[in-house]
Amino acid sequence: YYPLIEQEVEITKAGEEEEEAEVIEGSLVFDGLTGHIVVNAGGSFKFLRELGSLSELPDEAIPILKILSEERSLEIGALSARTHIDPLDLKPLLVDLSMRGLIDVYGDLVELKTIDAKYLHNIEEKLRKYGATIKNGSPSTDNSGIKCEPLIPLYKLEEVMISLGIEVVKTKILYYPLYVALLEEEKGDIRKEKIVIVNGITGLEEPGFAQQLTIPEFFDKIKSVKGYSIEKICS
Repeated sequence: YYPLIEQEVEITKAGEEEEEAEVIEGSLVFDGLTGHIVVNAGGSFKFLRELGSLSELPDEAIPILKILSEERSLEIGALSARTHIDPLDLKPLLVDLSMRGLIDVYGDLVELKTIDAKYLHNIEEKLRKYGATIKNGSPSTDNSGIKCEPLIPLYKLEEVMISLGIEVVKTKILYYPLYVALLEEEKGDIRKEKIVIVNGITGLEEPGFAQQLTIPEFFDKIKSVKGYSIEKICS
């Protein structure tokens, strides 16, 4: 069971005039192990690694985003004065936020972009298509499975959302069911282990999860599961 963090949110999308602002309701989903945004991609999960982990956002970036969420745009000099961050220290933080797609920088002008509403992801709606529902409580695995607990600080995710001007209505942890296959491939004297993840609801292969779980600690957990065995592929 893989931990996904779902936040029910309200995103305010500003128009050209203040009275044209639009409030968009929906859910943002985050990887509970890394803090990356997770979106729907053709029925499978896609991890937006290019945006980086929002739970690893530098603490110094929080007041920058908070001020920009109030002002929408501000010159670097004014932003430096408001945050009490030296311009030389401010610029690398702005580069980081720009690479994450949270702000735009036009010369000396910094403008907030916030989280794009296209990243909203309704997992419950996807489950209903397959006749599945979300149950309250934590799954019991005994010795026949693995339950991964979240590794990211949930308060940090909420803090980032609030600094972006996004209202967090509710936060919950979803333990998503996956089937894990560990394959051992031998090519001559070279032996490699490969992990294959299959979505426990849709039956689709989930390469995104496989990439997230290719860490030695997880391989050791798989090998401790009751009934574990390795299927060898020789070539």
